[in-house]
Amino acid sequence: MKKLFVFALVFALLLSGCGKEPEKIVPEVPDIPEISQGEISESVPEEPEESVPEEPSEPVLEEPEEIFQDEENDEADYVRSVLEDLGIDKDTKELVISGNSGTDRIELIDSFVASVEKNEAAEVCGMMYGHTMPYYFELSFEPGGMIKHTQISKALGSRTQEFSNIYEYENFCCFTNEDGENFSLLREDLYEREELKFSPEQDIPGMPVTLSEAKEKAKKTMLSGTGYAELTKDEETVLYGSYGNVLTEDYSEYADEYYVNLEPICKGIYDINGKAYYLISFYSGDEDTGLTYFVCAEESDVVFSVSQVNGNLVPIAYPAKPRVSLKTE
Repeated sequence: MKKLFVFALVFALLLSGCGKEPEKIVPEVPDIPEISQGEISESVPEEPEESVPEEPSEPVLEEPEEIFQDEENDEADYVRSVLEDLGIDKDTKELVISGNSGTDRIELIDSFVASVEKNEAAEVCGMMYGHTMPYYFELSFEPGGMIKHTQISKALGSRTQEFSNIYEYENFCCFTNEDGENFSLLREDLYEREELKFSPEQDIPGMPVTLSEAKEKAKKTMLSGTGYAELTKDEETVLYGSYGNVLTEDYSEYADEYYVNLEPICKGIYDINGKAYYLISFYSGDEDTGLTYFVCAEESDVVFSVSQVNGNLVPIAYPAKPRVSLKTE
């Protein structure tokens, strides 16, 4: 699903935002830095609600954020209403419910992945929300075959794809194929960020990743992502609506010269889920391009981009090694 990937990747790379310029304060150097000791000076606002544009010819589905704020409705009722609208008869208690704030019943996905890894038949289905039009999905596997992925939405109807690789990380799970198409599910809410009192002009004391290494990793990820988007921009959309991206190869050579010449600048140090991250933004001269990444000060395969739409963190894995790889003949 190359356009899915392009959609998610452009969403992650080109619709990124940057944080407020933090005060530059050089801390005392501890033997082992404790993130819990960092003082909070700024918090990123909570995710704003999305609204669905009205369509004169068809009823508009309410967004889950609106449903969940109404105590008279619950998640199951919302899912049933969407499935009924799509003509799908499923027991909602068995559904995975996923979106940009994480995934309920993620253990069903974990069980599916474990079965595929053991070459055992498996199936899992769920609802993906947070988009203008929510959709239903199914993942199925038969021994010796590929992972079949089906999406059903009122906007695009039914679409299918096959995946051969599964990537798993602390923050998200991703299914891909050899063409780079992917389907990702977040494991947790990735909104919360707290600014730490470390200087953005120096290495974080005691951490294995230096500031220069963080800038280099952010640039490699940015160039590979924009290069992939350029390489696949004219290809047909197959699937859509995924949170998180996996860059299985280095596509930097396809990146436009404009991106190659951008300068990475650290604008602060942040705590994300108990770990310190360098906030790297890219500049063209004195102009902030809006391309922004969080790079972990610890060793990590995942870099976060930031959405300008809702401030959500979008995980990007590069380089990537699969947990499961299904070989084709």
